[in-house]
Amino acid sequence: MPWNAEHKTQSRDRILSSAAQLFSHQGFDAVSIDDVMAHAGLTRGAFYAHFTSKSDMYHQSMVAGALLSRDRICHGNPAKASELAERYLEIGRHARADRYCPLAFLVTDIGHREPKVKATYTHILTRYQAMLVGLGLSEENAIKASVMLIGGLALSRAVVDDELKNKILDVCLEQVKDLENET
Repeated sequence: MPWNAEHKTQSRDRILSSAAQLFSHQGFDAVSIDDVMAHAGLTRGAFYAHFTSKSDMYHQSMVAGALLSRDRICHGNPAKASELAERYLEIGRHARADRYCPLAFLVTDIGHREPKVKATYTHILTRYQAMLVGLGLSEENAIKASVMLIGGLALSRAVVDDELKNKILDVCLEQVKDLENET
């Protein structure tokens, strides 16, 4: 007997959540379909009911991961760009598998992917910048802030010195506050 639509949707959401987390932390090449399905608590056979390929799952998981990250960061509706920046940069201060941002964590991985994946990344980035504009930054300052925040978060993951990591994140937050005061 086939699964009902709700079960299928729940399974797909679990797969996308697992894929977003694993891809964000390990990159496309290091994660197999079997890894994602095991992490989601499902069999490999269930994969084919939802995706045409690993690349298709990667593309869809970037969107799902960005939405999950946005929902965590925007919980309680930040009133200012600096408030959003503070919440966003917390991802870099506390290493937790369920806290990530595909924009920062996949920035170098995306450059090696096909145009469809790059277009998805571009869409997520422009939505992120639009969110910053919605919080009062000019378009130019939203671009500057996104570069600062995404780059700062990516760098904070690359260093092993906690003091340096925190300095990077603190400077990023201060720069966003400065951009906020310009408008």
